[in-house]
Amino acid sequence: MEYRVPAQFTYEFEGRATVSEVAKALTAQEKLFREAILVIEECFPDIFVEHLSVVVREVSQNSPLRHRLEGVLAAGAQQGLIEDMPVDLLQTLFGVDVPDSYDSFVSVIILIIGLWGVEKVIQRMKRAKDDFDKKQMEKREQAIAEERQKLVEEAARKVSIPEDQLIEAVTAVLSKRPVSVGNQAMDFLAPARRHHASAVTTPGGAEIGKGALDALPSDVEMASHKPPTQTESYEGVTVKFFAHDRENPKRWAASIAEVADGRKALHLAPGIDAEELFTRDKVKADVLVTSVLDNEGDYQPSVYYLARIYDDQPS
Repeated sequence: MEYRVPAQFTYEFEGRATVSEVAKALTAQEKLFREAILVIEECFPDIFVEHLSVVVREVSQNSPLRHRLEGVLAAGAQQGLIEDMPVDLLQTLFGVDVPDSYDSFVSVIILIIGLWGVEKVIQRMKRAKDDFDKKQMEKREQAIAEERQKLVEEAARKVSIPEDQLIEAVTAVLSKRPVSVGNQAMDFLAPARRHHASAVTTPGGAEIGKGALDALPSDVEMASHKPPTQTESYEGVTVKFFAHDRENPKRWAASIAEVADGRKALHLAPGIDAEELFTRDKVKADVLVTSVLDNEGDYQPSVYYLARIYDDQPS
C-alpha cells in the first residue's frame, strides 16, 4: 500500500535564511527522512518499506522559516501484526489521514536523529587535538542528550513501544555512519543555530528547544576540527559498476545511491576476485567511503573501497 508521509519543521526565528542555508537544510532533511524510515524498519521488523521518494511540498520564509516535506512510500506489514495493535500502526507511524496538527512518528524520529548526530559531532570535538574546553563541551553534550531523551519518550509513547527498543533501533541504524549523520544533522539545524532560533518545532508540538540549540557547535568550531579527508563505512549497500579492470583493482568505477549521486573511483580489497566480478552489473557489499572537504566546508565522496561482497545479491 502507498502512503504519503508528512514531515514539517518550523525554525522559530525572525528574519530570513540564505538560499544556501535553506538548500542545505532541505537536502539534510531528505537524508534524515530516509534514516528515519530505516529506524522504523529496525523498530518493527515485520514492517517493510519497498520504495521511498521524498519531495518538498512547501518552503516559506515569511518569518518563521517553514519546511514541509512529504515522503511517498510503499509499505506493508506481516499478516496479523496490525490486528495485534491497539491502533492502526501504519497510520500512527506514518501520519496518514490525520489532522495537520498531528505529528507523524517519522517527524519526531527526524528530530531525534538530528540530536543524535549533533551528539556525535560534539563527541568528536572532545576527542580532537584542538584545545576545546572539555568540561564546557560535556555540558553542551548533556543538554543535547536531555532534549533527545524527551523526544524519545514522546515517540515511544506515540507507538506504544518501550523507550529502550526505540533507542536500540536508532543506535543500530545510525552507528553504521555516524560521521555522515552528524554532518546532515548540523546542516538540518544550521538555520536555527545561525539565526538564534528559540526552537525548531513540528505542527504537533514536538520540538528542539533553545537550550539544545544554544549547545550546537558553531561554524567556527566545526571548521576548526574538520580534517581534509574522512573515511566512513557503509554496510549492505548496492554497488553498481561502471568500469572494470581485470588487471588493476584500483581502476574501477561505481555508483552507490545510498552514498551520493554519480560514479566515483572504486578500489577492490585484496581478497576480492576481480575476475569474478567482471561480468556483474552490481553487487550488495560493505564499502569504505573516503570523502574530501571542499571549498564550501562540505565533504564530497571521492573514492569507494569495496571491502566485502554478500552472497545474496540485489535483483
